[in-house]
Formats: sequence, structure tokens, C-alpha cells
Amino acid sequence: MVHSEKFEKLIALFQNDCFAVEATGVVIDELQDKYAVCSFTVKKKHLNAANSVMGGAIYTLADYTFSLAANTESTTITLSSHINYLIFAKCERLIATARCIKSGKTVCVYGVEVKDEYGVLIAHATFEGYRIKTEKTE
Repeated sequence: MVHSEKFEKLIALFQNDCFAVEATGVVIDELQDKYAVCSFTVKKKHLNAANSVMGGAIYTLADYTFSLAANTESTTITLSSHINYLIFAKCERLIATARCIKSGKTVCVYGVEVKDEYGVLIAHATFEGYRIKTEKTE
């Protein structure tokens, strides 16, 4: 993980995400410019009626990982997203990797892969983000 004051502040900010961090248990594993890896250990609370990881838990992991990676450039919010669930997730750990596909002045696009601990692709998501213009104070 790249250590810098910018990244340390971003990590501290994202630790305040009550749903992803506290309720879901997402942890930040790696952070670089336009790139992030996050994961969580699967627990009973993540399972659906079919004893597979709930799609919402998988989406939360993908969304959080995208947000972290995209915010390494500037403050970014999700404009749209699409996720494909490819296989039932019956595993002990899920790992999401977000990579920048396109970084424009106001819009960015990221691809996020969610895999299990064995490297099996569970889901693939595409996120489009909008860069918020922030006023600089002097």
C-alpha cells in the first residue's frame, strides 16, 4: 500500500462508513492512485436464504472499493453502476479490486472484480463516477 498523507486522510474518512465498515465488515487491503483492494470475511449475517452471500453484501463491497479508488483523484460520487453476479458465492472471504478504465475531467469509469479467496470471479461491476468540484479555501 502506498503511504502518503493524502491516502492516510482518505483511509480515515472511509473508516467512517458505518454500513460498509461496521455492518458489513469491509476492510481496506491496498490503496494506490486509481486502484483499491478491499475485502470482508463472510459471516452468517452476509448469507441469503440459499446459504450464499447476499447480492447486496457483494454490491456493498464493490461500491466501497470503487469509491475508495475513485476518490484518490478527487471527491467522486457514483453516477451509475451495473453489476453482474456470475456464480453463487459460497466462500469464506470476498476480495474486490477496483481499477480505473477512464478518468475524465468530470466523469470517471471503473471496473470492479469481486473474487473469492481462491481467485474465482464471483461478480463484475462497472461504476461511473462524477467528480465534485470543491472550492479551495485560502
